[in-house]
This record gives sequence, C-alpha cells and structure tokens, in this order.
Amino acid sequence: MGLFRKTPYPVQWFFGLLSARLIPRFTPRARKVVLTSFHGDGYRGNPRVIFEALVQHPRINAVWLTRSPSLCEELRGRFGSEKVALQHSLRGLRELGEARAVFLTHGTSDFAFLRLPRHAAIIQTYHGLPTKKGEYLRPGTDAPPNWLHRKVLEYRFKPITHFLSSSPVVSDIFSRRFGIPVSGFRPTGYPMYEQLMQPANGTDELLSKLGIRKQAGEAVPKIILYAPTYRRRSRTRWFPFEDFDAQKLDDFLREENALMCLRPHPNDRPVPAALLRGSKRIILTDQRKVEQTEALVQGAAAIITDYSSIYLEGLLRDVP
Repeated sequence: MGLFRKTPYPVQWFFGLLSARLIPRFTPRARKVVLTSFHGDGYRGNPRVIFEALVQHPRINAVWLTRSPSLCEELRGRFGSEKVALQHSLRGLRELGEARAVFLTHGTSDFAFLRLPRHAAIIQTYHGLPTKKGEYLRPGTDAPPNWLHRKVLEYRFKPITHFLSSSPVVSDIFSRRFGIPVSGFRPTGYPMYEQLMQPANGTDELLSKLGIRKQAGEAVPKIILYAPTYRRRSRTRWFPFEDFDAQKLDDFLREENALMCLRPHPNDRPVPAALLRGSKRIILTDQRKVEQTEALVQGAAAIITDYSSIYLEGLLRDVP
C-alpha cells in the first residue's frame, strides 16, 4: 500500500463549507466512532490498529474516513462499504456528524477543511514518541510562536479533548509541545507499539512489498533499516562521510546477505537516484512501497537512525 490520489481541493473546500451547516444538525449515535490518519491520506498508525480491533465489534460501529478515493475503494474491498467512506461526501459528513468519538493522528488537519462535531470526543493518538521539538516548542529558539502560527496551532490542536500517552513524562512533553493541558492526556500506551512488540511473522510479505523475490533455497536477506528524521532547516545527507565508498558497502551487504533499506521522512526530499544505482542491495523503502514504518522496524536486523522516534521503536524490539 502506498500513496493515494486525493479528493480535488475544490471539492474539499465545498464540503468544508457544507460541513459547517450540516455537522451541527446530525444526532450523535451511541456507539459510533470514526477514524483516520496522516491528514486523511493514509491507513496507518494507532487509528489503523484501533479500527481493525473494532471493525467486527458487535456493539461499536467503527467507520474509516479518508479523503483518498483510491484508498476508500481499497478499504471497502477489505472491510465492506459500510465501514469506509470518503470524508468529503454527503455520507462522510453524516458519519462524522453522528460520531461519538473521532480518532486522528495529526490534529484537525486530518479532516481537511471539515468542521468536527462538538459533541464528540476528539482523540489524538499521534504517530511517534517525543524525540524532537515542534509546534509550541520551536526548534532553535525559546521564543513563542508568532500570532499567525499560534492561530494555526489552535485550529489544529485546541479541539482535541483527549490525547493518548505512554507515561507522565510523555504527557508533560506533549502538553508543552501542543498547548494542551496535562489533564487531557490518557496514559493508555499506544496500540501501534503493542502490535509492534508482537512476534514478527517472517519477512516474506515485507520482501514482496519491496519487490524482492527470493529464489528457492536462498537464505532470507537481513534488513538494515536506515531511517533519518526530518529537519526543517536542512535536508538529509545520506551516508554523510567523506570517506564513504559505495563499492565497499555493496561488498559488505553481499557478504552479510543484507539489504540497506533507505526510509526517507515523508516531508524530506527524494533519495538521490545515483545512490540507489550504486548497489542492487541499497533499496528505497519509502511510504509508497511500505506505508507502515513499523513493518520495517519489525523485520529489521539492525537500524541506523538519529533522533527519530524510530530509535525508540527499535528499542522496543531490542533491535541493534
């Protein structure tokens, strides 16, 4: 599963205006929850785990909302048309308006331009542990955000009524980062990490996503995950060493029967093509190929990273 086309922006704007009139008119249903992730474009993270746990629940009606027509079609094929809807559609507005709880990962931007129901619990599940600054905790300065930036942050995070956390320490950091009172945090742990800690199911499915075909009798290659984080003020330099030798790396990977899987952050620039041409064992594993980073962490024999939360996810699995 990779990236999907989005609903055209004029349609999103139209339904955004329509939602301001229609959403308050809907009556909330007792056990209806709606979920989405990654700005409405993805099917990943904590909401994905929660949705799949609830999709067959006898009393709770869980519905996934997306702004991607192609993702909507794919998920309807897996879970049934009654469990999936486009955000920017009349049915999407009805599902959202009837929800008692709304699960998301990136604040209200997960429901682009749409008004969220005031009667619903808005539950931020987030998508990683706090290893870097952002939002109100601005990188490189202790100065508060300017007026315009504060208004954007209030729009995205002020409607949140509950924020999942894994500990009081995480709650405190996220409270200061997102401007949400500590009382709004719920130290439930993260469903995604509980799933991450389950025994790996082998690497065959992962290798298939990466386009690697293992011949009969061949040993399963090791996966080395190389996943740096995103920096606003600079771009990732892959293998940033003056003495880097692509041929030596290729020789090492062959000797170890290993694949070097490059995982750029979604907001970063593409991996240089010349780097990928340097070895057939250096492969791109961006979100177009493998949407869930956790699938790579779960299958990794080793991880190379910096201060990405992937570092902590690797520790959960005791990956070197």
